[in-house]
Amino acid sequence: MGTLEGPRIVTLVMFLGAALLLSAALQPDREVAVRVRSAEVTVVFPERHLPLARERVIAWVQACGETVADYFGKFTVPQI
Repeated sequence: MGTLEGPRIVTLVMFLGAALLLSAALQPDREVAVRVRSAEVTVVFPERHLPLARERVIAWVQACGETVADYFGKFTVPQI
């Protein structure tokens, strides 16, 4: 995996945060907490069927979070 430039990482973090904020009113049984070092990223799945398995989405979020943490030396916020 190549390195990401700072603005791309910030955009990724902002996108994940916005997506999670927009879905805050959704049912909690669709939420999954993903640990990224000492941080927690909450993933909220939509009611509709996704073309990807939940495990693949969770793995992608984990990998992106680790990339952010590697770049900054830690994940940028304690919870998102």
